[in-house]
Formats: sequence, structure tokens, C-alpha cells
Amino acid sequence: MYTIVAKLYVKPEKEAEFVAAMSALTDKVLANQPDVTVYLFKKIRGRDHAYAAIEQHPSQDYFRDVHCTTPWFQELVPVVMPCLAEPMVLEEFDDL
Repeated sequence: MYTIVAKLYVKPEKEAEFVAAMSALTDKVLANQPDVTVYLFKKIRGRDHAYAAIEQHPSQDYFRDVHCTTPWFQELVPVVMPCLAEPMVLEEFDDL
């Protein structure tokens, strides 16, 4: 499994647009990608305008070659990226 946590820090004036796009992306992934075993979009506690996406894909290749090429990813990620106040922090995890 390939697990990632993306921490996303959002411009306050873009927060509603960001949440709508990320919520739509989460819904599309959960409805259309059964091989993705975890796909969560959460607010980071104690920090304003901070969110996390927690994802578990069958492999890094699946993430890159399947997930990142879906129509919903291609449509919604370009909406998300301009909403960020600072670069996304991406952490990758290995199975034990």
C-alpha cells in the first residue's frame, strides 16, 4: 500500500472554494475508485485554514498513473492549488 498525508494551508479568502473542491474530489474518489482504501479530507485541529488529505492507494504507481489521471482529479486539483497560501506538505508512509 502507498499511504500519503497532504497538509494544505489555505488562503482565508479562498477557503470556501477550497473546501467545496476538496469535498467534491473526496466524493468522486470514494464513489469511483474502489481500490483506494482510505480517502479522507479533514480540518487540522488548532490551526486556522489548515486541512489534511489522508489517502491510501494500492501502490505509488496506482496513485500516479490512475488516481492523478482521473477526470475528477484533472478537473478539481487545478481549482485547489491556487487556493493554497503556502506549498503543500506531503508525507509518504511505508507499510510495516
